[in-house]
Amino acid sequence: MKINGIIAEYHPFHNGHRYQLLDAKEALGADYTVVLMSGNFVQRGTLSMFDKHIRTQMALRGGADLVLELPVSISTGSAEYFATGAVTLLNGLGCIDHLCFGSESGQLHTLSEAVNILTEEPHAYREALRKELSLGASFPKARQLALLTCLPYSAKSSLQDGPNDILAMEYLKALKLTKSSMLPYTTGRKGSGYHETDICEEFASATGIRNYFSGGQASMEIPANQIPSESFAVLSDYLKQNRPLEPDAVSSMLYYQLRSLSETGYTDYLDVSEDLSNRIRKLLPSYQGFTQFCGLLKTKDLTYSRVSRSLIHILLGIRQYSVKDDSAFPGYVRVLGFRKSAAPLLSALGKQSSVTLLSKPADAGTVLSAKDFSCFEKQMFADAIYEQLLSAASGRPPRNEYTISPRITE
Repeated sequence: MKINGIIAEYHPFHNGHRYQLLDAKEALGADYTVVLMSGNFVQRGTLSMFDKHIRTQMALRGGADLVLELPVSISTGSAEYFATGAVTLLNGLGCIDHLCFGSESGQLHTLSEAVNILTEEPHAYREALRKELSLGASFPKARQLALLTCLPYSAKSSLQDGPNDILAMEYLKALKLTKSSMLPYTTGRKGSGYHETDICEEFASATGIRNYFSGGQASMEIPANQIPSESFAVLSDYLKQNRPLEPDAVSSMLYYQLRSLSETGYTDYLDVSEDLSNRIRKLLPSYQGFTQFCGLLKTKDLTYSRVSRSLIHILLGIRQYSVKDDSAFPGYVRVLGFRKSAAPLLSALGKQSSVTLLSKPADAGTVLSAKDFSCFEKQMFADAIYEQLLSAASGRPPRNEYTISPRITE
């Protein structure tokens, strides 16, 4: 049995995701694909526009065999935390053969060369990094420029400064750090770039699709061309009862939390430095909403994404931890959904996994360790906040996350 692993957000699941899933499955001869998916809060530091259960159904209809939840403490982390935490959990499943991911370049060899430079930090790289920082570049930009100076000419043209290439390198670093037995496989990006908002003919970006839904677009014709038909049918039904959640839905809750903690500061929370904590306290009187405040707080050295993740960590009570400490990562994953035909896969996981597979949230207190149950409770807290926001936006009663069972499809 050959099993592919994919780490994803599917925010939402679209044609490009299906292409990557099927490309990896065909190239590697995989029997099954396990997706470790972010829940209701995603890596850019914001709410998911569509809840994790509907995104699970879309993924299953689009070709995934099993969807597991990436815990919120990892799903909202920096690229390094996100990659290392997710790879650690996939390692724990014990039977994943390949880690499959997309990249702008589609060149695994080039990405691996870049990772070797970043992990070994040769003298030329360190000198180039120091120079770029002294010229005023932010650390992410300085690192990218220093990396390009050290790569062979043939590699420079293919490596791109895109989010998927950056995350791909973090996956490769995590595979090395954790001494993983999983082998990497990458699929080159097709169609629109990651940040492009225009809807192209076949492969629009998730950013473009989300942008289309922002503001409550009435027509569904254009996104229907960008999402596999079976997955789109699921999303269409969902939107009859639920409104897409915008980032600013958290504004009032976040302000209350920031104001409540203003006297003590915010450095206990993940990604919040002392400088950022002081900046939040100083600028809090000018708070008008989540996205406005993120823009107000960002600086040359603090990217918008770093700020937004930090604010979400404060809202959800996610505290500092070390990415190099395995105990920082939970020892369980929640099963969000699976195909009926995946019974052999579930059987293999049951025999080989060193992490607990949690199918029923109500069972958490009896099947999880004390450490994992504490993590689970934080997840339930985050989900309760999300459900209240979704309920308020959609005008329907909130659901109880403890009663929601895994999605099962043919």
